[in-house]
Amino acid sequence: MNKITDEILNRYIDGELSPKEAGELKRLIADDENAIHLLRAHKYTDQLLKELEPEPAPDGISESVMARIFAFKPKIKPAGNSIVFIAGIFLTVLAVLIGMILTSGDSASGSNMAFGEDKLEQISDNALSVMQKFLAVFNNDIFLIGAASVTLILLVSAYFLFENHKNYRDSLDTLRKPPARI
Repeated sequence: MNKITDEILNRYIDGELSPKEAGELKRLIADDENAIHLLRAHKYTDQLLKELEPEPAPDGISESVMARIFAFKPKIKPAGNSIVFIAGIFLTVLAVLIGMILTSGDSASGSNMAFGEDKLEQISDNALSVMQKFLAVFNNDIFLIGAASVTLILLVSAYFLFENHKNYRDSLDTLRKPPARI
């Protein structure tokens, strides 16, 4: 026994130390004025606690507390609308591409031809032209480096997001477990 702790002092007061441990504690206390004051404080506290009249708990208090613990449901915020947001962005880009295809005709001619084979051929040519311009962006090295960087950042962020969610879920699970009975 190198250090005098509250637990050791309480065991000494309750008579739970072996004679060897009690003798060693007495030797340590004799050399330490603070330990003597601490032992006196523990003895005084023990005396006061023994003088207290125990009051019985109200009937059914245990069951009431346990029922409240089990009935407690933490307010969990519903998952965000990130999928809806991403789908909205995708549909917006798609609508812009369709709009570009339909409006990128030969507007200089000013012809207002009917919606026939010529118009369909013009729309398909325009669609091919727009798609080629769109895909040309992906051949740019700077764009590819930027896209790879953004992808890496998103993947790392997603990893930390999922890990954080897993830790949060685990902490909620520990709160939901019933406490051990003593």
